[in-house]
Amino acid sequence: MKTYAKILALLVTAGLILLLREIGLTMRLSPARSDVSARKWSNLSHLPVKTAPSMGIVDNIRRDLYSDFEPSNPVTFIPMSVRQGDDDFTSPNTTKFKLVKDESDVHDGQVVIVTIEAYTAQGQRRSEGGDFWYAVMRSSDSKISTAGHVTDHRNGTYTVYFYAAWSGLAHIDITLVYTSQTIRWLYEFWQIPRRISWRGIYDHGNNTVKDSRCEMQHLPASSSDSKCAYAHELALGKTAFVCDASPEHCGNLAMTQGNLTRLNEKAEQILKGHEHLFSREYLMQKLENGPNSIRIKANQVAAKRQYEENLPSCGSKLRLPVVTGYWTGDTWHSLICKLQRWEKAPMTKVKECLRGKDMYFLGDSTTRQFSNVVVELVGMVALLQRRHAARTYRRVEDPAYNISFTFQHHPWAVGGSPYPINEVRFEGDVIDSLHESQCNYVVLVGPYAHYTSWTRADYIERLQRLREALVRLKTRCPNSSIFIKGSKPRDHAAFISYIHSNDFFLYEMNKLMKKVFQGIGATFLDVWDMNLSYLAPNNIHMPMEVIRQEVNLFLSYLCHT
Repeated sequence: MKTYAKILALLVTAGLILLLREIGLTMRLSPARSDVSARKWSNLSHLPVKTAPSMGIVDNIRRDLYSDFEPSNPVTFIPMSVRQGDDDFTSPNTTKFKLVKDESDVHDGQVVIVTIEAYTAQGQRRSEGGDFWYAVMRSSDSKISTAGHVTDHRNGTYTVYFYAAWSGLAHIDITLVYTSQTIRWLYEFWQIPRRISWRGIYDHGNNTVKDSRCEMQHLPASSSDSKCAYAHELALGKTAFVCDASPEHCGNLAMTQGNLTRLNEKAEQILKGHEHLFSREYLMQKLENGPNSIRIKANQVAAKRQYEENLPSCGSKLRLPVVTGYWTGDTWHSLICKLQRWEKAPMTKVKECLRGKDMYFLGDSTTRQFSNVVVELVGMVALLQRRHAARTYRRVEDPAYNISFTFQHHPWAVGGSPYPINEVRFEGDVIDSLHESQCNYVVLVGPYAHYTSWTRADYIERLQRLREALVRLKTRCPNSSIFIKGSKPRDHAAFISYIHSNDFFLYEMNKLMKKVFQGIGATFLDVWDMNLSYLAPNNIHMPMEVIRQEVNLFLSYLCHT
């Protein structure tokens, strides 16, 4: 059966390659499209690539961020910082939460403050912090909701801040996502390389297709001369995509496909001996020992309305409140700046906002979903569907308003479907190709969803290289607009996904993006709370109602003048 399945997979792949040939797509590496260099592994030291700038910012980030989690010793293979017998986990059954002030003093338009006191299953107070929490407050009819900001005091107590956006009954949901012991283990798990591999699909002509195993490796890494390395220092730094293919066939790489089976098996292998850290008893459990519902009084409505009406327009140098906003139905209300309702605006107003702009959306399928909404707002979605059905590259234009929209997927995607090499490009290569004299560029990048299986250091380096490309763009085109779309929680249909694609990584990646891209004139679109508090499952592809509100935020910044 296994042989039959393999033959069937090869036939399907061969059929896909033939189909792509029929529609005129070359399947071999093309420097103009892929911007990837392939060489024998033994010759990697002689790759003709530009020298990248200093990596000083990476060292600064390592020094400034996450010192509480930094392991004292280098990681070898299996994380071992969770001590044997260390079973004093925070228990959702005994942990308590309470209002800081009496419920009678809670009013509409104020901040509701909740304290969490962590206890073990034996009823002992926890004296250390580090647990990972989600906090959401919602109305009784589930039409209004907001995410709470959690502050860890590192002594077993946590403070949660909610914004009371309505009067009446409010339900408080506080969820223990991961215990501190699990977080320490996950942090070390993050440092382990080669947790994901890819299927490299090589087209040898004459309807001959051959598979090869590919991984991300550091340069130089192996003395073997029988591998193909696809290096790109300006995009990947010291990391290369390395395949077990014969050197003479390096240029024949046609497609790559994430090996999700390998991803799961590797996580299970590393997890052995530490399964208790992900026991259902402690994983994604809501607290019940506290005021799950409170009644908010309504005598501060005028103050609430005045605060929201006096919010500044979206732009730079805005003060960030502890709570970023709230939902009423399918509408997101920002507490940072005044959003315009672009989804309800006349199409001509949206087009005037975007007149003359050359817009690039660079990332993955979540970025494509985002770009589709922007195209939809200017009435071009039918054109998009008719001419550009590809998952990896799309471009549509509105000649009347001189607007163009380009979506480009990055290489080395983890998804289960094959990605043709000649259809993907690194964000930096697209950015470095922007040389029009008008320089009226809008660039949005969202580098996170496919990188939870990378090591933390490799991900930081990836962000740094992207940052340098954006700085080069700003040097050429100072008036270009740059947006960084942050990460968000996601669903975990399979238990093993709580390990290799966990929300802790995604949350920390959000913080890393903020850190790396600060100081270059970029706008960071923080959509974490927006997605967390929307009253629907946190799918990797959220409902379009959420994406439209993300686009509202984007356009409110872009068109704030």
